[in-house]
Amino acid sequence: MITRRVPLGEVLELRREVESVEIDRSYRAIGVRGFGRGIFEYPPTGGGDLGKLRFFGLAANRLVVSNIKGWEGAVAVTGPGEQGRIASNRFLTYASNSAHVDLAYVAHWLLSDDGLEALGTASPGSADRNRTLSMKNFEAIEAPLPKLAEQRRIASHLGKVETEARRLLTAQTHRRAAISAFAESKWGGDIARVGDLVDSVTHPINVDEETTYRMHGVRWYGQGLFVRESKRGCDLAAKTVYRIRDGDLVYNRLFAWKQSFALAEGVGKAFVSNEFPVFRVKESLVLPRFLLGVLLTSRTGQQVDAASSGSTPTSRNRLKVPDFLDLTVEVPSMKVQRKVVEGLALSRQILTLDDEQRVRANALLPAARNEIFSTMR
Repeated sequence: MITRRVPLGEVLELRREVESVEIDRSYRAIGVRGFGRGIFEYPPTGGGDLGKLRFFGLAANRLVVSNIKGWEGAVAVTGPGEQGRIASNRFLTYASNSAHVDLAYVAHWLLSDDGLEALGTASPGSADRNRTLSMKNFEAIEAPLPKLAEQRRIASHLGKVETEARRLLTAQTHRRAAISAFAESKWGGDIARVGDLVDSVTHPINVDEETTYRMHGVRWYGQGLFVRESKRGCDLAAKTVYRIRDGDLVYNRLFAWKQSFALAEGVGKAFVSNEFPVFRVKESLVLPRFLLGVLLTSRTGQQVDAASSGSTPTSRNRLKVPDFLDLTVEVPSMKVQRKVVEGLALSRQILTLDDEQRVRANALLPAARNEIFSTMR
């Protein structure tokens, strides 16, 4: 389908009603997120704290484009909720001056691959953070404009796609909140020292210069073990590495305060440095998965923060082994532990599926835009 292309300056009119800022009045300024993620509001700000930028009043049904982030899709259309808000001179704000253009349609086109390419070309600069979209360049962009009825049909369809994508993402947010609440629950039981529930194990290996070692680390926030690097012994600074086996509980001394605890699973022939203490859980007393779950709660995190020591709160801040062993946890009956572990396993499956669905939901609207607008080239 061939559609006439029209410079945006012919169908849009810049609207900048200067807002006279009063020192004793409160204002709500807006911003526009990149990648088509919409408008957001800053907290209420007194006129005396707004700074030296010029500000303009907003109304509903205005096309708002960031002149410094337009190239990355900082484009949106205001709704009734933005009526009476203000925007700084870093934003280009347009109304329609034609009976032949729908602003929602224009915004969707600008957020398609073709529109983003046009915005990028119109935003010259030497680096991503030093690119400015001028009014002249923006208004020179030529957009495909079918008849108004067709624009509205396209905008309505894409609006429904956007609503569905947001519904999927909102549902995920609610599920994650429920899973987090479950993981943070208190299950009762007796208080026990971690040192009474685990045995320290070490499997030191003298480094051979010709052998390759898969050195592992522990991701933050309970995300498990990962291979940091594979190196020959001659390239390792350490003379000794430590073997880990499936079922071992491992933590990162340096980042325990970032919930850097993990259970080894399917690791094969794996090694860690001496910065990663290794333990075996006494399964007659506590299930490894249950203990890991408790170690990853915020209440245990508070103990870890208090017990960690170093030069700064975010650097060289170690949880020493004796302090780790002195942490305390509640240990309920085995029956309760099994139920909790089952719930945590189901939660992990849900989160994995949610991650996959999030990728699809985020791709849904861009794909729909490109499918429609690619026919208008």
